Amino acid sequence: GDPATVSWRGFTGAVNVELSLTGGGTWITLATNQSGTSYGMSDMHWPATDNALVRVSNTSDTVVSALFQIQQRLAGGKIRQIVEQPLYLYDVAYDPDNKVLWATDYSATDTKIYKLDPDNGQQLGSIDLGAGHANLTGIKYDKVRKHLFIHQANSTPPSKFYEVTTTGQIIKSTNSPASYGTGILTRGDTIYLVDRNKATSNLNTIFRQSLTTSGLTFTELLLSDRTAPFGSRCLTYNPNTDELLHTWTDFQGTDANATLYDSYLLRLSTTDGTELGSMLIQNDNHQSVNVRGVEIDPRDGYKSVWVTILNNGSGLSARLLKISLVDGPKGFLGVSAPVVQAGDFKLGQNYPNPFNPTTSIPYELGTQGAVSLDIIDALGRTVYSSPDKFESKGTHARTIDLSNLSSGAYSYVLRVNGIRVDSKKMSLMK
Repeated sequence: GDPATVSWRGFTGAVNVELSLTGGGTWITLATNQSGTSYGMSDMHWPATDNALVRVSNTSDTVVSALFQIQQRLAGGKIRQIVEQPLYLYDVAYDPDNKVLWATDYSATDTKIYKLDPDNGQQLGSIDLGAGHANLTGIKYDKVRKHLFIHQANSTPPSKFYEVTTTGQIIKSTNSPASYGTGILTRGDTIYLVDRNKATSNLNTIFRQSLTTSGLTFTELLLSDRTAPFGSRCLTYNPNTDELLHTWTDFQGTDANATLYDSYLLRLSTTDGTELGSMLIQNDNHQSVNVRGVEIDPRDGYKSVWVTILNNGSGLSARLLKISLVDGPKGFLGVSAPVVQAGDFKLGQNYPNPFNPTTSIPYELGTQGAVSLDIIDALGRTVYSSPDKFESKGTHARTIDLSNLSSGAYSYVLRVNGIRVDSKKMSLMK
């Protein structure tokens, strides 16, 4: 991950430089006819491995290095700064209905949620939650409820989380189990809440609860093995792999104002929070960054994420970055995202049809992927969206309930990995 230099001596004339990621099983050419006595490897982005070797050779001599480790500095080696904002950006949420990013500003005075262009990061507007709603941290858009869910960190527990319309109306305000709440995520009827500083142990945890269950009985999903205080940040969900992506910062000090830290993007199991992999996030100068928010981009088939980075020094500002998850030989995920082709999938006719108010929609997947269904009315408006669900290759069906819609003709659209693959018509008759 960090810059590396291969050096040699004793060779006469130019040499060839090769790299093996498999302990010598296969060799990749890095340079041919290389003059001098060194070769810089500062821009190499290979998969992580403990079995790397370098070989330097010419027509008369060959030298192979000792085994060394390669760590991934960036997901797939691709990172792009979108914008720097004079805001204390904490987390971002993509809203597919309005095609914008919503962003929280984690300051003691700002009570606004900012609307940003997802491609250039420019401010498009804001909504104000009003007095008592500063120190906003995690934010995510629920495409089924078409509302924002927002976490608020309070210096004196408890933290709170809110369900908010995109016009700024607070629908629901609830005490959070987090002593210092950061990330938030909804998946269907499940909500995840991150606590960056669990009061009883100064550790970090993620809580999970059904949104349809009354009361506040949260299940503790993860008491992380990563025990740095204040480390846990924000969450997003990758339906391509059925995993949580979680931003994490290891502060090299005893408080969150430390200036030395290592920031990571972690892959976590959705069932028990087991860490499945990690990636060190640095800037292009291989320097540490203070990572905060994360959101996956559904527009490219969930192949990249937005990340917010807090700038250090006087004044409050932050950067919005875009990081690829799959570019490179294998990318951060260890596998390339499946390519969606319409011929790999079959969408069947709903049954019964006409129906009132429930119907079953069958479909067949030629490969595993993240599946969702949209219902479109006669005016072309999306009136229902199912949550993304990771499903295996084979035959499946989903039952939908449209009791809140009026009689009429509708279309249903099958999406796999965020890409539209087919649609059919149906009739609701009440």
